[in-house]
Amino acid sequence: MNITIIKKNIKNIYLKILSKKEIILTVPLNYSDNLINKILVEKKSWIENKLSLFEEKNPNLVYFFGNPLNIILTSSKEEKVILKDSNLYIYTKDIKNEFQHKNLINDWLIKNSLPIIEKLTNKYLSLTNLSINKITIKNTRSQWGSCNYNTKNISLSSKLIHYPKEFAEYVILHELSHLIYPHHQREFYDYIGQYMPDYKERIKIGKNKKYLCYTN
Repeated sequence: MNITIIKKNIKNIYLKILSKKEIILTVPLNYSDNLINKILVEKKSWIENKLSLFEEKNPNLVYFFGNPLNIILTSSKEEKVILKDSNLYIYTKDIKNEFQHKNLINDWLIKNSLPIIEKLTNKYLSLTNLSINKITIKNTRSQWGSCNYNTKNISLSSKLIHYPKEFAEYVILHELSHLIYPHHQREFYDYIGQYMPDYKERIKIGKNKKYLCYTN
């Protein structure tokens, strides 16, 4: 781990975690080495917590609803993906074409996640007595999902496929709840709590980026 200390003509300290290997601490000009070391010791727990959110990309592992699958590439005249036990076999014509491998895997993930997403959605539609027009999965990065109150269409991020079903359920219920409460005020979360008392614990699951180890 590389910790870079920067001294500037400022009044406050600024601590940035750029990656698992790079930390930047910016302090006022008059800060001594002893004071800087003291700050790092005091911030140790915070630093370790932030570092745990950084996961190295793993081209040989992908999570499918929280379950780790080993990616095994095989040269073949036919392009296809087969799941056997905890292994995801990728049969490809061009074994060196990483872009093509990702397309094959992502297509498989989307196709096989739809029945699961629909089942989870129907579960909460039944519990809440709500109805929607359709639900889709899109390749979005900025948000987990969205709800169009007028059209009753719900869109979920494809990255949700990698997380455990408990978190997927929360995101689905979250978006369904927007059909009644198009905001994030207290009554919105009170409504979610009626059907999912442990929703706060499920939200924490979404902060664990290890499930995105394969994605870009």
